[in-house]
Amino acid sequence: MPAETELPIDVVAERAGCGGAATLRHHFLHRRGSTPHNHRRTFRPRGNPA
Repeated sequence: MPAETELPIDVVAERAGCGGAATLRHHFLHRRGSTPHNHRRTFRPRGNPA
């Protein structure tokens, strides 16, 4: 979901039920081997530079 939205990670974490950005980052890194920020940079659709 992080790559599909411009929402701040705090909001994504809340909507995903993680309780906060730090928890989302922890689990994302553990399961994906990347941070949400790096995931967005890698998988953001072309033409969406933010």
